[in-house]
Amino acid sequence: MPITGVAALALAGFPATITNSSISPEERAKNERREQTEKASEILRAMMTSERVYTVMTLLDGEPRPFDMWKAWELMRDDVTVDGNEFWRFRKATNDPRIGGGAARHALPEGDLPDDPMSVPDAVIFIREIVARWIKEIARREQSPRPASDTQ
Repeated sequence: MPITGVAALALAGFPATITNSSISPEERAKNERREQTEKASEILRAMMTSERVYTVMTLLDGEPRPFDMWKAWELMRDDVTVDGNEFWRFRKATNDPRIGGGAARHALPEGDLPDDPMSVPDAVIFIREIVARWIKEIARREQSPRPASDTQ
């Protein structure tokens, strides 16, 4: 059964790790299902333990509107880094009504558009890739041993 809905949002940013061509198609499918389940579990754990993760995933469920993508960015921006040019293109796609239409954050255009503006569908891909990295980082931090506190 494929993973859909909120749990599927960040999976696009998780690259498949199965590259062994000597295994059977059935074994490959079984491995892919197990890997998807593990990734979905990671996402769901993060959603259950972090209100910010839950809110980001809710904002991006389905077909997110430009202003929802921007809200998601605001919730993640202190924890992730992105390429400056790509971010500027994303910012324009979510804020400028010449790209984002009536769902853009602003009603009036501001400044020039990039020579290669990011489309709204590309902005969805961009923000979901950021979400995937963000959730992986959250999961990594949760799995890291915590330093013992000095109580003396």
